[in-house]
Amino acid sequence: MQHIAHIPDEAKERAIVELLATPDHRLDAVVQCGTNMSMAAVSERLESKLGIPILGINATLL
Repeated sequence: MQHIAHIPDEAKERAIVELLATPDHRLDAVVQCGTNMSMAAVSERLESKLGIPILGINATLL
């Protein structure tokens, strides 16, 4: 079992690109809820590539 805070950024990126932000889903945004997973670096890399906001809860609350 993997602790959620230790999920590598590459795995988060792959999940967003391959499972969530697909042409079939036509998303307006990706919102990550749960304060123990950093999404800042992932958001920075993927937002412009995908053309949608990727909102990690920690950065959004700040």
